[in-house]
Amino acid sequence: LQDDVTPDFLDRIYYRATPSFVSLADDAGLHQHIQTHAVTFHSGFLSSQIRSAIWYDQSAFNLGLVKDFFHATINSRGQYFDFNRSRQNQLTNLSTTVSAGISSTTPVAINTQAVGQDAVLYRTFYDPVNLSGDLVAQEINPDATLATTDDGEPVYLWSAAKQLDSLIGVNGAEHLAGRDIFTYSTESRSGTNFLYSSINSTQQVLIDDGSSIGELRINYLRGNTANEEDILEGPDPAEEKILRIRPQTTSTAGGIVHNAKLGTIANAAPVFIGIPQADGRFGGAWPRADGETYLDFQREQLNRDPSVLVAANDGMLHLFDAQTGDERFAYVPNLVFSKLSVFSDPGYRHQFYVDSTPSVNDAYISVDGIAAPAWNTTLVGGLGAGGRGYYALNITDPENFTRDDVMWEFGPEDDPDATADNDGNGISDMGLS
Repeated sequence: LQDDVTPDFLDRIYYRATPSFVSLADDAGLHQHIQTHAVTFHSGFLSSQIRSAIWYDQSAFNLGLVKDFFHATINSRGQYFDFNRSRQNQLTNLSTTVSAGISSTTPVAINTQAVGQDAVLYRTFYDPVNLSGDLVAQEINPDATLATTDDGEPVYLWSAAKQLDSLIGVNGAEHLAGRDIFTYSTESRSGTNFLYSSINSTQQVLIDDGSSIGELRINYLRGNTANEEDILEGPDPAEEKILRIRPQTTSTAGGIVHNAKLGTIANAAPVFIGIPQADGRFGGAWPRADGETYLDFQREQLNRDPSVLVAANDGMLHLFDAQTGDERFAYVPNLVFSKLSVFSDPGYRHQFYVDSTPSVNDAYISVDGIAAPAWNTTLVGGLGAGGRGYYALNITDPENFTRDDVMWEFGPEDDPDATADNDGNGISDMGLS
């Protein structure tokens, strides 16, 4: 798998945080590969026999069969265990080894259609132990390889998780002034600021979830670290205003240290947004009047600074400056409000929230249904494994995105084909989006 299908293909996955092979017990290969772990039960052979450098014909000796397993683990940088009652913790160690790896499972985004000068690759990582993620930018060399040091360690232009730490300051003190985060109100059917004082009463009830710490939970999602405490047992965390601690961690193959303010990025791929380049927007039924053609729109957007966006399981869609990694804005769909309260709980176990790759396209539409149609760059996203429903944003000017650029949301309750149950509640057959 090192060269994927052909030697011309780039390796696409970093699996561990350490950038080079350290020993046979460590798997830090920067190439895409399969790691093999083997467990034998009461093989009857001594560990020294199995682990010796003498190889036997596996067809002639039982020891040869066992050693063949051991050999496979060495080649793939896995682990081998000869399990017996005195080593019952070995399976636990194996489980920890498999689950602790820094992973990347999504496709990448590239800022150009041809490899050349200033070509950049954007890729995501997630840490399943500390429930954090990262989006990084890495330069692509003219020979289609990725930029690394002389020692083969990856060189990143920026890390979104690291930049987010800088944006919100020490202990997240600047989470209010430093971040622009928006959501959608089903009452006003418009965008609003993601602040406890700005969301509607229904949303407040959902984020409170029977407690009085809804505002603390909102601030936690914005990056504030006040009230974070590492507890295993004791009083009711909500009553004591205790929130889940987010430990300092790494979530990239380059070992970038950050404070885990960006959630896991599991199934959503990054999307690059540059100058409008859509095809098939000329002639036919498309606008032809001066100032209204797609070519006019492209000319107007020639100086639009590039962005890269990604959906994460912290309940947000994040849009970053593609050149610096600074977050320009984030969006929390109202569709995920029903389970936002548990994200900060000390006993939280991973859930999916905004877990689908959004679709971005240029459309000639009226973004609010009132103004005259015009060309706009629009985004439509779903929740993937996080739930049911869709949201739409106008990202024509991502640097100056405001709550007025939130277009709409559509969930199961909006389904006109929903059928009523015995209590009169609508039942929609809308699946995961």
